[in-house]
Formats: sequence, structure tokens, C-alpha cells
Amino acid sequence: GARIRGPRLFGMAGALAVVLALVLINWPSGATAAVGPTDLSLTKSDSPDPVAVGGTLTYTIQVTNPNPSGGNDASNVVVTDTLPSQVDFVSATGGTCQRSGSKVTCDLGQVNAATTATVTIVVKPKKEGTLSNTASVASPDDAVLANNSATATTTVTKAAKGKGSCATPTITGTAGDDTIVGTARA
Repeated sequence: GARIRGPRLFGMAGALAVVLALVLINWPSGATAAVGPTDLSLTKSDSPDPVAVGGTLTYTIQVTNPNPSGGNDASNVVVTDTLPSQVDFVSATGGTCQRSGSKVTCDLGQVNAATTATVTIVVKPKKEGTLSNTASVASPDDAVLANNSATATTTVTKAAKGKGSCATPTITGTAGDDTIVGTARA
């Protein structure tokens, strides 16, 4: 009859184990949502508020795809923010950001279901007053447009004068004579 020899059986079992391992390694894991109709929303905050002329003002923009499990991902998500004329642009991060004039555009790509993407824009106010800045989000998959923009209003105050501190100095030292050396008054 047919007789299976030990080494041949182990060789076949080894080959089968390698094939099984390759299949498991390359098998997609975890659940992924499909791109499709969703409801993106945008919120915007400013910090600090108030801010002094010439100070650093940071706008934080959050795009949320709140769909719980079973919701869809959003593709080609783009945030647009037209900066007020009273600020100088410093930087923008989050996705792929670029600026043309006063318009900042950040391409976030795909925003998955149940996640939030953040864009941060830094500016320096040029004059005293009130700034109003609106950002918006767009995606071909966004089915609800009513919550796609938000505005931050910031108070800009006068810059502090360049005077030094008038605080009362506190001097502690060792017993005996001490010598204090300073600079001449201008």
C-alpha cells in the first residue's frame, strides 16, 4: 500500500504553513468605511482673545465627520479660510496647505467616519480693532451643508509700549559689602 514517510509529511505541512501565513499576513484587517454621503461639520476658535497688535493669533479649525460605526468616509475634503486684511499670514498646518493672497486652502484628503481633522493658521494682527474671520469646508460627499462654516471674532488691542518693568527690586545677598553694577540711563 501507500506509505507516507515522515520527512515528506513534514515538508508538506511546512509548505502549507508558509502559504497559510502569507495569506494571513496579506489579509485586510479591521473594518473600513466606504466613501459616500456623510455630514462634515466645521468649528473654529481663536487664541488668545484679546490679542495685542503684532502678537501671535492662532486660529484652530476642526473638521469633524461624526458618523458613528457604519458611517461613510468623506473624500477630497478642503478647508478654505480668507484672512482679514488686518493680519499678516505666518503659517498654516494640517493637510496640504497653501496661501494665495489672503486665501488659505488646506487639502485634508480623506476624513474617515468618526474622526476629526485639524487645521491651524497663525497670523499677526496689524491694527487695533475687531477681526472677523470665517472658514469653510467642502467635500463632494458632504450631504449637509448648513454646518460647513464658522466665524471667529477677535479683539485686537494696542501693542504694549517698549518700557521696561517698574517692579520693585528685591535684593538678597551675603553679609558684608556688596557691589551692584548696572547700566547708565539712556
